[in-house]
Amino acid sequence: MCEGDRIILDPGESFMFPKKALHTFYSPEVTNIKFKATFSPSLNIQYILTEVFKSFNRRRSKDQSIIDGA
Repeated sequence: MCEGDRIILDPGESFMFPKKALHTFYSPEVTNIKFKATFSPSLNIQYILTEVFKSFNRRRSKDQSIIDGA
């Protein structure tokens, strides 16, 4: 989803989110997805993602809350 629009990608396709656009991503099926994200400029993204995953791991829960990511 990007700014309320549903974007459907097939394997190998890509999509660039506009700067500051509200977005989310998910697999509509009960399968894992693998993707590559590029942040430009990267600023503090490594720190932010590290802290988000630390939060996830502290809960030791398989199903993470969106609040954890916030």
